[in-house]
Amino acid sequence: MSTRSERISRLLNEHGFSVTPGRRVVIDALADREVIFTANDVVAWVDRVDPSIGRATVFRTLDLLSQLGVLNRVHGEDGCHRYTVCDAGHHHHLVCTACGRVIPFELTGIEEEIRQAAVQAQFMVSSHRVELFGLCANCQAAQSPRHPTAGD
Repeated sequence: MSTRSERISRLLNEHGFSVTPGRRVVIDALADREVIFTANDVVAWVDRVDPSIGRATVFRTLDLLSQLGVLNRVHGEDGCHRYTVCDAGHHHHLVCTACGRVIPFELTGIEEEIRQAAVQAQFMVSSHRVELFGLCANCQAAQSPRHPTAGD
């Protein structure tokens, strides 16, 4: 069990939820993922470890982990949502459209901009998310054409 799995399990216990064997497998399957994933991805990962765990357990666990802030929903460019594992605290995401890697980041000035826009519009914001889509450094390097050197 990874350190992140242990933290997630402790968080569940702190909020009065038991870590059942099914939840344990789901947590272990997704805890150290650094790329976005779908609920069906988790079902497939869990099925390889323990086929007796049903889809309903996976979906209920994903919902619970989302409610507790362990998972964030990432809304893809295709309109479908996926998940990413998050550490505590508010942050935003850079999402690589090639490999699916998710990089959390903080924008200190945007929070004030959002607050000012809401005040100006007489709007009460309950939450927000910022997701920027593009290519991570590795995927950019993989896609750039190789330039011949003098020795080629």
